[in-house]
Amino acid sequence: MSSHKILTTIGIMLIIGTIANLSEAEAPPATPRSTDGTVTADQPSGSAPNDEPATIAIPDLSHLEANEARMELRALGLRIDVDKEYSKKRPGTVLGVSPGEGSELGAGSKVTLVVALAYPKVPLVMSDGAGAASSALRKAGFKVSVKREVSDAPAGTVIEVRPAAGSPLLPGRTVTLVVAKEAPASPIGSNCHPSYQGQCLDPNASDYDCAGGSGDGPLYTGLVRVVGYDEYGLDSDNDGSGCES
Repeated sequence: MSSHKILTTIGIMLIIGTIANLSEAEAPPATPRSTDGTVTADQPSGSAPNDEPATIAIPDLSHLEANEARMELRALGLRIDVDKEYSKKRPGTVLGVSPGEGSELGAGSKVTLVVALAYPKVPLVMSDGAGAASSALRKAGFKVSVKREVSDAPAGTVIEVRPAAGSPLLPGRTVTLVVAKEAPASPIGSNCHPSYQGQCLDPNASDYDCAGGSGDGPLYTGLVRVVGYDEYGLDSDNDGSGCES
């Protein structure tokens, strides 16, 4: 065989080998099969299937203000409700969270922040009369107690508020109004009760009732001013006048 034919034959064989190698490199990898011939899933070595949705753990929010806590929870993909609770802590402070810290929730779940709300303050009522002061305090959400004390101020004037105006106080608590009353007048003779003016009531009587009323006496009186301890219970509405009707 001539050298020209030999070289031609060698070239053809090299081309055929190159094509075979390229075909083998481009072929897709064989599908993994088990020992019984069934096809198995292709997954990374050492991994296991996991279809559970991701959860979000509620972080510690106790060191944050309400706005900061809301931003952090929104960034985690949670929805927020806010409840306010009266507290002596700084208004806006996060008092708690529900579900609590560490709870795991799905994305889009709702979380409730409990945020501090300042106590209301006792209003200023010193310039008002007892009736107007009582109304203002009740409107502000407080209960009212009236205590009368002898004073040089005009009778019926509010001379003190306990606790003082401007004090923070939980709604529903009692505010005491101290209201001025006149000092008892000197008794008219030894036979008049010092707690009553306008009528001379016997201090030794067992009881008095208002004339024309339903009481059974044994003694009766008309309109009197109550300036001390109301021993006979004539001032039923505690306004300083007894038997006014």
